Amino acid sequence: MEWGAAGIDRDPGGGGRALGQEEGSEGMKGLSQRVLNQRFLLRMLSIVVVLGLWELAGIRHIVFAFPRFSDTMVALYKLVISGVLPKAFLLSFRSLLIGFAISAVAGIAWGLLMSSFGFLNWLSRPYIIILYGAPTAALVPIMTLTFGIGLGVEAAFVVLMAMPIIILNTYSGVKNVDQRLLEMGRAFLANRRQVFIKILLPDAMPMVMAGLRLGFSLGFVGMILAELMISPIGLGDLMLRYQAQFRFDKLFAVIAAILVGAALLLSLLKRLENRLLRWKFEGSMGNRGEV
Repeated sequence: MEWGAAGIDRDPGGGGRALGQEEGSEGMKGLSQRVLNQRFLLRMLSIVVVLGLWELAGIRHIVFAFPRFSDTMVALYKLVISGVLPKAFLLSFRSLLIGFAISAVAGIAWGLLMSSFGFLNWLSRPYIIILYGAPTAALVPIMTLTFGIGLGVEAAFVVLMAMPIIILNTYSGVKNVDQRLLEMGRAFLANRRQVFIKILLPDAMPMVMAGLRLGFSLGFVGMILAELMISPIGLGDLMLRYQAQFRFDKLFAVIAAILVGAALLLSLLKRLENRLLRWKFEGSMGNRGEV
Protein backbone atom coordinates (compact mmCIF):
# COMPACT_ATOMS: atom_id res chain seq x y z
CA MET A 1 0.00 0.00 0.00
CA GLU A 2 1.40 3.40 -0.93
CA TRP A 3 0.76 6.69 0.79
CA GLY A 4 0.86 10.14 -0.71
CA ALA A 5 3.21 12.98 0.00
CA ALA A 6 2.82 12.64 3.76
CA GLY A 7 6.39 11.38 3.95
CA ILE A 8 5.39 7.93 5.15
CA ASP A 9 7.33 4.94 3.85
CA ARG A 10 6.08 3.90 0.45
CA ASP A 11 7.39 0.33 0.82
CA PRO A 12 5.67 -1.37 3.71
CA GLY A 13 7.63 -4.54 2.94
CA GLY A 14 11.02 -2.85 3.42
CA GLY A 15 11.08 -3.45 7.16
CA GLY A 16 10.30 -7.11 6.63
CA ARG A 17 13.10 -7.45 4.11
CA ALA A 18 15.57 -5.76 6.47
CA LEU A 19 14.45 -8.05 9.28
CA GLY A 20 14.87 -11.06 7.02
CA GLN A 21 18.37 -9.97 6.09
CA GLU A 22 19.33 -9.59 9.75
CA GLU A 23 17.96 -13.03 10.55
CA GLY A 24 19.83 -14.49 7.60
CA SER A 25 23.05 -12.84 8.77
CA GLU A 26 22.60 -14.22 12.29
CA GLY A 27 21.90 -17.64 10.82
CA MET A 28 25.11 -17.54 8.79
CA LYS A 29 27.09 -16.51 11.86
CA GLY A 30 25.58 -19.39 13.84
CA LEU A 31 26.39 -21.83 11.05
CA SER A 32 29.97 -20.56 10.84
CA GLN A 33 30.39 -20.94 14.61
CA ARG A 34 29.09 -24.52 14.48
CA VAL A 35 31.50 -25.36 11.67
CA LEU A 36 34.41 -23.89 13.65
CA ASN A 37 33.39 -25.87 16.74
CA GLN A 38 33.21 -29.09 14.74
CA ARG A 39 36.64 -28.47 13.22
CA PHE A 40 38.09 -27.78 16.67
CA LEU A 41 36.58 -30.98 18.07
CA LEU A 42 37.88 -33.02 15.13
CA ARG A 43 41.35 -31.55 15.57
CA MET A 44 41.35 -32.33 19.29
CA LEU A 45 40.11 -35.85 18.55
CA SER A 46 42.90 -36.43 16.03
CA ILE A 47 45.50 -35.26 18.57
CA VAL A 48 44.10 -37.60 21.22
CA VAL A 49 44.18 -40.52 18.77
CA VAL A 50 47.79 -39.83 17.74
CA LEU A 51 48.97 -39.50 21.33
CA GLY A 52 47.10 -42.68 22.27
CA LEU A 53 48.78 -44.58 19.45
CA TRP A 54 52.13 -43.17 20.59
CA GLU A 55 51.52 -44.45 24.13
CA LEU A 56 50.42 -47.85 22.81
CA ALA A 57 53.49 -48.14 20.56
CA GLY A 58 55.74 -47.40 23.54
CA ILE A 59 54.01 -49.99 25.70
CA ARG A 60 54.23 -52.65 22.98
CA HIS A 61 57.92 -51.84 22.34
CA ILE A 62 57.40 -51.83 18.58
CA VAL A 63 60.83 -50.16 18.30
CA PHE A 64 63.30 -50.38 21.18
CA ALA A 65 64.13 -46.68 20.86
CA PHE A 66 60.50 -45.56 20.94
CA PRO A 67 59.48 -44.35 24.42
CA ARG A 68 55.97 -44.05 25.79
CA PHE A 69 54.24 -40.70 25.50
CA SER A 70 53.88 -40.48 29.28
CA ASP A 71 57.61 -41.07 29.78
CA THR A 72 58.39 -38.41 27.18
CA MET A 73 56.17 -35.87 28.97
CA VAL A 74 57.82 -36.64 32.30
CA ALA A 75 61.26 -36.13 30.72
CA LEU A 76 60.06 -32.90 29.10
CA TYR A 77 58.80 -31.60 32.45
CA LYS A 78 62.13 -32.36 34.13
CA LEU A 79 64.10 -30.69 31.32
CA VAL A 80 61.98 -27.55 31.57
CA ILE A 81 62.07 -27.37 35.38
CA SER A 82 65.85 -27.89 35.48
CA GLY A 83 66.38 -25.06 32.98
CA VAL A 84 68.28 -27.26 30.52
CA LEU A 85 65.72 -26.97 27.73
CA PRO A 86 65.04 -23.21 28.04
CA LYS A 87 68.77 -22.50 27.98
CA ALA A 88 69.19 -24.65 24.85
CA PHE A 89 66.28 -22.85 23.18
CA LEU A 90 67.87 -19.46 23.87
CA LEU A 91 71.20 -20.59 22.42
CA SER A 92 69.60 -21.98 19.29
CA PHE A 93 67.10 -19.19 18.70
CA ARG A 94 69.84 -16.59 18.87
CA SER A 95 71.30 -17.85 15.60
CA LEU A 96 67.82 -18.37 14.13
CA LEU A 97 66.72 -14.80 14.81
CA ILE A 98 69.98 -13.32 13.50
CA GLY A 99 69.89 -15.39 10.33
CA PHE A 100 66.18 -14.80 9.73
CA ALA A 101 66.52 -11.04 10.23
CA ILE A 102 69.32 -10.94 7.65
CA SER A 103 67.32 -13.13 5.28
CA ALA A 104 64.15 -11.03 5.60
CA VAL A 105 65.81 -7.65 5.05
CA ALA A 106 68.23 -8.72 2.34
CA GLY A 107 65.78 -11.11 0.66
CA ILE A 108 62.96 -8.58 0.34
CA ALA A 109 65.35 -5.89 -0.87
CA TRP A 110 66.93 -8.19 -3.46
CA GLY A 111 63.54 -9.41 -4.67
CA LEU A 112 62.39 -5.80 -5.15
CA LEU A 113 65.56 -4.97 -7.07
CA MET A 114 65.14 -8.03 -9.29
CA SER A 115 61.59 -7.00 -10.12
CA SER A 116 62.71 -3.46 -10.97
CA PHE A 117 65.82 -4.22 -13.03
CA GLY A 118 65.55 -6.93 -15.66
CA PHE A 119 69.33 -7.30 -16.03
CA LEU A 120 69.70 -8.01 -12.30
CA ASN A 121 66.95 -10.62 -12.51
CA TRP A 122 68.61 -12.26 -15.52
CA LEU A 123 71.98 -12.28 -13.75
CA SER A 124 71.05 -13.51 -10.26
CA ARG A 125 67.94 -15.66 -10.70
CA PRO A 126 69.79 -18.85 -11.81
CA TYR A 127 72.07 -18.75 -8.77
CA ILE A 128 69.14 -18.20 -6.42
CA ILE A 129 67.30 -21.19 -7.87
CA ILE A 130 70.45 -23.31 -7.55
CA LEU A 131 70.81 -22.33 -3.89
CA TYR A 132 67.14 -23.05 -3.29
CA GLY A 133 67.45 -26.58 -4.68
CA ALA A 134 71.00 -27.37 -3.58
CA PRO A 135 71.49 -30.28 -1.13
CA THR A 136 72.43 -28.68 2.17
CA ALA A 137 74.72 -31.52 3.30
CA ALA A 138 77.00 -30.97 0.28
CA LEU A 139 77.68 -27.40 1.45
CA VAL A 140 78.77 -28.37 4.97
CA PRO A 141 82.56 -28.43 4.25
CA ILE A 142 82.42 -25.06 2.49
CA MET A 143 80.36 -23.50 5.26
CA THR A 144 82.66 -24.89 7.95
CA LEU A 145 85.81 -23.59 6.26
CA THR A 146 84.21 -20.19 5.63
CA PHE A 147 82.47 -19.48 8.93
CA GLY A 148 84.15 -21.88 11.34
CA ILE A 149 82.22 -23.50 14.19
CA GLY A 150 79.83 -21.48 16.30
CA LEU A 151 77.16 -18.85 15.97
CA GLY A 152 78.36 -17.62 12.57
CA VAL A 153 77.94 -20.91 10.73
CA GLU A 154 74.48 -21.49 12.24
CA ALA A 155 73.28 -18.04 11.18
CA ALA A 156 74.80 -18.64 7.72
CA PHE A 157 72.88 -21.90 7.39
CA VAL A 158 69.66 -20.12 8.30
CA VAL A 159 70.36 -17.47 5.64
CA LEU A 160 71.23 -20.13 3.08
CA MET A 161 67.95 -21.94 3.65
CA ALA A 162 65.62 -18.97 4.14
CA MET A 163 66.76 -16.23 1.78
CA PRO A 164 66.17 -17.86 -1.65
CA ILE A 165 62.44 -18.46 -1.07
CA ILE A 166 62.00 -14.95 0.34
CA ILE A 167 63.66 -13.46 -2.74
CA LEU A 168 61.60 -15.53 -5.17
CA ASN A 169 58.31 -14.83 -3.40
CA THR A 170 58.99 -11.10 -3.25
CA TYR A 171 59.86 -11.04 -6.95
CA SER A 172 56.72 -13.02 -7.86
CA GLY A 173 54.54 -10.82 -5.68
CA VAL A 174 55.69 -7.62 -7.36
CA LYS A 175 55.52 -9.09 -10.85
CA ASN A 176 51.96 -10.33 -10.30
CA VAL A 177 50.58 -7.00 -9.12
CA ASP A 178 47.16 -6.19 -10.59
CA GLN A 179 47.84 -4.25 -13.80
CA ARG A 180 44.59 -2.33 -13.41
CA LEU A 181 45.96 -0.74 -10.25
CA LEU A 182 49.11 0.32 -12.09
CA GLU A 183 47.07 1.81 -14.91
CA MET A 184 44.94 3.68 -12.41
CA GLY A 185 48.07 5.06 -10.76
CA ARG A 186 49.42 6.26 -14.09
CA ALA A 187 46.06 7.83 -14.93
CA PHE A 188 46.29 9.88 -11.72
CA LEU A 189 49.89 10.89 -12.62
CA ALA A 190 51.51 9.01 -9.73
CA ASN A 191 55.30 9.03 -9.76
CA ARG A 192 57.49 5.92 -9.30
CA ARG A 193 57.79 6.40 -5.54
CA GLN A 194 54.04 6.72 -5.10
CA VAL A 195 53.39 3.71 -7.32
CA PHE A 196 55.86 1.65 -5.30
CA ILE A 197 54.61 2.66 -1.84
CA LYS A 198 50.87 2.83 -2.52
CA ILE A 199 50.36 0.14 -5.18
CA LEU A 200 53.23 -2.29 -5.66
CA LEU A 201 54.19 -2.93 -2.05
CA PRO A 202 50.65 -3.32 -0.60
CA ASP A 203 49.48 -5.56 -3.44
CA ALA A 204 52.60 -7.74 -3.24
CA MET A 205 52.47 -8.03 0.56
CA PRO A 206 50.56 -11.37 0.70
CA MET A 207 53.25 -13.09 -1.38
CA VAL A 208 56.00 -11.41 0.65
CA MET A 209 54.47 -12.58 3.94
CA ALA A 210 54.05 -16.10 2.57
CA GLY A 211 57.74 -16.05 1.61
CA LEU A 212 58.67 -14.94 5.13
CA ARG A 213 56.71 -17.80 6.68
CA LEU A 214 58.25 -20.36 4.33
CA GLY A 215 61.67 -18.82 4.88
CA PHE A 216 61.26 -19.07 8.64
CA SER A 217 60.31 -22.75 8.36
CA LEU A 218 63.33 -23.51 6.17
CA GLY A 219 65.58 -21.39 8.38
CA PHE A 220 64.46 -23.40 11.40
CA VAL A 221 65.44 -26.59 9.58
CA GLY A 222 68.79 -25.02 8.67
CA MET A 223 69.46 -24.13 12.31
CA ILE A 224 68.83 -27.71 13.46
CA LEU A 225 70.95 -29.17 10.65
CA ALA A 226 73.85 -26.86 11.48
CA GLU A 227 73.71 -27.84 15.14
CA LEU A 228 73.59 -31.54 14.32
CA MET A 229 76.25 -31.56 11.58
CA ILE A 230 78.67 -28.74 12.38
CA SER A 231 78.23 -26.85 15.63
CA PRO A 232 76.79 -29.03 18.43
CA ILE A 233 75.30 -26.38 20.72
CA GLY A 234 71.81 -25.67 21.96
CA LEU A 235 69.07 -28.06 20.90
CA GLY A 236 71.35 -30.00 18.57
CA ASP A 237 73.76 -30.65 21.43
CA LEU A 238 70.94 -32.02 23.58
CA MET A 239 69.74 -34.37 20.84
CA LEU A 240 73.23 -35.71 20.15
CA ARG A 241 73.97 -36.13 23.87
CA TYR A 242 70.75 -38.01 24.68
CA GLN A 243 71.12 -40.18 21.58
CA ALA A 244 74.62 -41.21 22.68
CA GLN A 245 73.35 -41.91 26.23
CA PHE A 246 70.37 -43.95 24.92
CA ARG A 247 68.02 -41.62 26.82
CA PHE A 248 65.33 -41.82 24.20
CA ASP A 249 62.66 -40.35 26.47
CA LYS A 250 64.71 -37.15 26.73
CA LEU A 251 65.57 -37.26 23.02
CA PHE A 252 61.89 -37.44 22.07
CA ALA A 253 61.12 -34.72 24.63
CA VAL A 254 63.56 -32.34 22.92
CA ILE A 255 62.17 -33.23 19.48
CA ALA A 256 58.60 -32.64 20.70
CA ALA A 257 59.61 -29.29 22.19
CA ILE A 258 61.21 -28.29 18.87
CA LEU A 259 58.06 -29.19 16.91
CA VAL A 260 55.79 -27.33 19.33
CA GLY A 261 58.09 -24.30 19.38
CA ALA A 262 58.23 -24.16 15.58
CA ALA A 263 54.43 -24.47 15.34
CA LEU A 264 53.91 -21.65 17.86
CA LEU A 265 56.34 -19.33 16.08
CA LEU A 266 54.71 -20.01 12.71
CA SER A 267 51.32 -19.36 14.27
CA LEU A 268 52.58 -15.99 15.53
CA LEU A 269 53.84 -15.14 12.05
CA LYS A 270 50.45 -16.09 10.61
CA ARG A 271 48.68 -13.85 13.12
CA LEU A 272 51.03 -11.01 12.24
CA GLU A 273 50.29 -11.57 8.56
CA ASN A 274 46.53 -11.50 9.18
CA ARG A 275 46.86 -8.28 11.15
CA LEU A 276 48.98 -6.58 8.51
CA LEU A 277 46.71 -7.74 5.67
CA ARG A 278 43.40 -7.18 7.44
CA TRP A 279 42.60 -4.31 5.07
CA LYS A 280 42.96 -6.63 2.07
CA PHE A 281 40.71 -9.33 3.50
CA GLU A 282 38.08 -6.78 4.53
CA GLY A 283 38.21 -5.20 1.07
CA SER A 284 37.70 -8.54 -0.65
CA MET A 285 34.77 -9.37 1.63
CA GLY A 286 33.28 -5.95 0.96
CA ASN A 287 33.54 -6.48 -2.77
CA ARG A 288 31.73 -9.81 -2.46
CA GLY A 289 28.99 -8.14 -0.45
CA GLU A 290 28.50 -5.47 -3.08
CA VAL A 291 28.14 -8.06 -5.80
